[in-house]
Amino acid sequence: GSDTLTLIANITGSTIPATVYSVYGGDSMVVKLSSDTNITGAGFAAHYEVVASPSPCVGEGVTLSAESGVLTNGPRPYFNNDNCNWAIVPSAGDHGIRLQFTAFDMKNDDYVRVYSRPANSSKETTIAKLTGSTIPATIISVYGGDS
Repeated sequence: GSDTLTLIANITGSTIPATVYSVYGGDSMVVKLSSDTNITGAGFAAHYEVVASPSPCVGEGVTLSAESGVLTNGPRPYFNNDNCNWAIVPSAGDHGIRLQFTAFDMKNDDYVRVYSRPANSSKETTIAKLTGSTIPATIISVYGGDS
């Protein structure tokens, strides 16, 4: 096993925070209290519960700007009415994006849609609408600044 932890929330102050979910199926959630040497506080109390993930989409809703990475709908099969969105934005405006699927199994009437969106625009153009169980061909967005 690895001793590396991924921070999913850093909470401080006296306001009760929103619910924190760990959507990395099968992993544990580690809660650590850290204090400095100055002032003591009342501490905290929390309720935990093992629940079905509120979002099956690992990393969903985050703009991906690293040179490469992995997209997945999650550690489990997708459910009815799941909707996941990722935006891939090159760090350099003169670079395109290559999307290569390594696994693919979408049932009838379920799709993975890939769009091109010019920088500084909300207009999306459909590049691909994918379904079935055959791994799709690699998709390349050649327009610099697209996401």
